[in-house]
Amino acid sequence: MKYPVKKMSKTSTKKNSPPTERKKPITYHDGAFSAISFLLRDYVKNGDITLEDEKPLSKSPLVIDIIVIKKNRNVEIAREWGRIFRKINIIEYKSPSDPTLTLRMFDKVIHGYVGIYAWQNNVPLTDMTATIVCYRKPVKLFKTLSENFGYEILRKYDGIYYINQKGVEAGKSLAVQIVVGSELPDSELVLKALRADIDAATLRKTAAVPFAEDEESALLLSYWMHVMVRLNPEILKIFNEEAKMRFATDEEIRSVVIKSGLAEEWKQEGRQEGRQEGVMEGLQKGMQKGMQKLLKFWEGGHSLEEAKAKFAIA
Repeated sequence: MKYPVKKMSKTSTKKNSPPTERKKPITYHDGAFSAISFLLRDYVKNGDITLEDEKPLSKSPLVIDIIVIKKNRNVEIAREWGRIFRKINIIEYKSPSDPTLTLRMFDKVIHGYVGIYAWQNNVPLTDMTATIVCYRKPVKLFKTLSENFGYEILRKYDGIYYINQKGVEAGKSLAVQIVVGSELPDSELVLKALRADIDAATLRKTAAVPFAEDEESALLLSYWMHVMVRLNPEILKIFNEEAKMRFATDEEIRSVVIKSGLAEEWKQEGRQEGRQEGVMEGLQKGMQKGMQKLLKFWEGGHSLEEAKAKFAIA
């Protein structure tokens, strides 16, 4: 399988290879790149599209966290957020921890990143699209774009809004969409769930993802799973419970853990469980010794009041 290009550090790139090592802290952006790579994996495998991360926008060292998807002209993307795609598609992911999408952020992507890319690579805007992924619906931005700048906001699908310039024929300018993660259907779980404090139902769906996919898919999702577990530690407990029910041996469990990129977290969880078990075992032994001393004291003919005083019983 030809894997998307994923930079492992700011100075080196591992082309067409899976993300098997970590050279820097994993971010929301890494999780989003992992999720999009997973959702478009069939197109990547067939050679219909290529994905690039942390794209250099100029010959000088200007590198930003955008995702660039290059698509063959005759290929149509089945996913609703991919139906707008043209030859060159720029995606900016705003994490749920970012402020609500503002006009300044919108301008930075549409008139900054897209414009620089088009100029540097000599690509006409009619061959390009821009997608901004955010978690919350930017109500204020939509109102500003509509009332002050003559844009039409069209809710094309659940969670997907096309931003069209009024009076401009479709196909004659840059195509723009905003994807609102909180409104996406469960078929886009890996984008919709990429946040902290997810509900109990989403926790279980997330924990089950590595078991539902093949080895290549689990590998593609390893960054995503790492981010999800870091944001929602409860996932690992559910993951372990599922693994114990699905597999008969520790070796089988260890194998799926490694493929899912959770080896570090899994080891840490095991150490924590071991410490908790040790504390409980110590408490039990201490209580047993205390009871033995108390009984021996009573058997020696001492009264209840004397026992309370000696053993500080309230």
